[in-house]
Amino acid sequence: MDALADADEKNWVLNGASCLPPEERLCLLNLSEGGKDAVFVREFDAVAKTFVTNGFTLPEGKQQVAWVNSDTVLIARDWGEGTMTQAG
Repeated sequence: MDALADADEKNWVLNGASCLPPEERLCLLNLSEGGKDAVFVREFDAVAKTFVTNGFTLPEGKQQVAWVNSDTVLIARDWGEGTMTQAG
């Protein structure tokens, strides 16, 4: 994580991951900047140990993602006013 954070000039803290079975080579990393609750999501190649160029990304937010298959992910996040409970 330190090398990835240095390359991005960010203080990334890994806050979970969802890897695509069965190979588990491609992972969606939940990256918190400095340990915040809100995370960025970025696709990561665990074999190449790099973020996937033009890979899946989500902007910072309170969210969770999970692979369904190589073409589909489930996303739970704040999509705007009225899409979350008061507790978030």
